[in-house]
Amino acid sequence: MTSDTVEIPAIYSTLSAEKLLDSIVSQYSLSEPLSCQFYCRGFSDTYQVFSSETLFYLRVYRANLRSLEEVKFELDALKYLQENNIKVAAPLRNNNGELVNLVSAPEGERYVIITENAEGESLDLDDSNVCYQFGSAVAQLHQASLGFSSSYSRQLIDSGYLIKQSVNRLEPIYSKFSDKWQYFKRQAQVLINSFDQLIGENIDFGFCHGDLHFANTHNCDNALTFFDFDLCGFGPRAYDLAVLKRFAIANRRQKEWWLPFIGGYQAVRTLSDDDLQLTNLCIRIRHLWETSMMADQRIDTQLWNLTEKTFDNLIRNITLKK
Repeated sequence: MTSDTVEIPAIYSTLSAEKLLDSIVSQYSLSEPLSCQFYCRGFSDTYQVFSSETLFYLRVYRANLRSLEEVKFELDALKYLQENNIKVAAPLRNNNGELVNLVSAPEGERYVIITENAEGESLDLDDSNVCYQFGSAVAQLHQASLGFSSSYSRQLIDSGYLIKQSVNRLEPIYSKFSDKWQYFKRQAQVLINSFDQLIGENIDFGFCHGDLHFANTHNCDNALTFFDFDLCGFGPRAYDLAVLKRFAIANRRQKEWWLPFIGGYQAVRTLSDDDLQLTNLCIRIRHLWETSMMADQRIDTQLWNLTEKTFDNLIRNITLKK
């Protein structure tokens, strides 16, 4: 004997590549034959779309993680950058002239876009010339976006987004370690105070990619193309720089990767001492933000990795030395 069926809602589902091909890809003027396959999972789900001539990427945003307003802000930014000679994986319009498609999933409505492929390969950071070129290209992206604005809104990359929301995501996981949790909250407040005190007229503030590591940039015949702007928004440019510097420090390659990168950047755009100081602060903040995103089940179910040891490591990494 079995009990009555209980209906339980989903917080995440993987959409059928076959159905996306039939219902979404078919609405675009792409050369047949066409095929679609799941590629990777991150802040959104990515599928590869193969036409007879080229490769495209289909992105399915997570339900309740991105509003239509936020998606359209990102697409406005891509259009603006492309018009200002920055190579990006630009979005395609469907046969109705729309950039965004809406699909119904078990967990709710999800938005879908298709973009061009970013030709080439991930950057070889062990080549100092590539690191220098990467820094120069990032500076050109920042410079080109100086005039960007959008009628659509997007969360600012500020202390509320980076720190306060991160603490809130981690509270259900780590507040059980009461003494450590109270210490952690005090250190997070120190980060907030330090961040907010540095934000001023000497800080370069504007459009940021938001996730500007080497894997989101491809190199094709010495031409760099940027993609995956899902985390973009307005904020201090130091945050973009901190993403690469944190990666270099974690791999003990600061001299080999960071120094040529920042040299290439400053050959195009000048950074103030406050910008460089904020970059170092944002390395700690980025560690906090990344850890907190593992606690958000809308992103992925990685709670198994959020152990007390992980918490201890997080506290060490965000604590500012006096």
